[in-house]
Amino acid sequence: MTLRDDVEGARAEILQRARDMGLSIEDYLQQVGNARGATYQLTTLINGAGPVPGRYRTQLDHPVLGTFDSISTEFTLTSTPQTNNLAVVHVVQATGVSTPLSPTDNSNPPAGSFNWNGTRLKVGLAPAAADSLMAFYLTRR
Repeated sequence: MTLRDDVEGARAEILQRARDMGLSIEDYLQQVGNARGATYQLTTLINGAGPVPGRYRTQLDHPVLGTFDSISTEFTLTSTPQTNNLAVVHVVQATGVSTPLSPTDNSNPPAGSFNWNGTRLKVGLAPAAADSLMAFYLTRR
């Protein structure tokens, strides 16, 4: 395989991805006048079609805000998580066991699960005084 074959293969892959996205390749070829310029413009469109990682940041709340007293089940996150991008872990200090909690739509979550609305987090089982809750999620910048 030559360098020319590699370039033509890469160009063909870009053109196929553009077709798969419903972009009209002929319009770009006619507008630019050559395959190299059209491929460059199509690559820019393809790359801009997805979410940009810079729009979000990861957030770790360790511990989450609230009272750990074996009674309180409601806590507060420092930021609002993006939809379905929240992981909560209950760390039991006495045993050193970390248990991931499952999300639920139930406003009164059962043990082993959590519910959240905005920055409000509610867990099913209240953590003891020495325990902690960790929340890991994506939030907007």
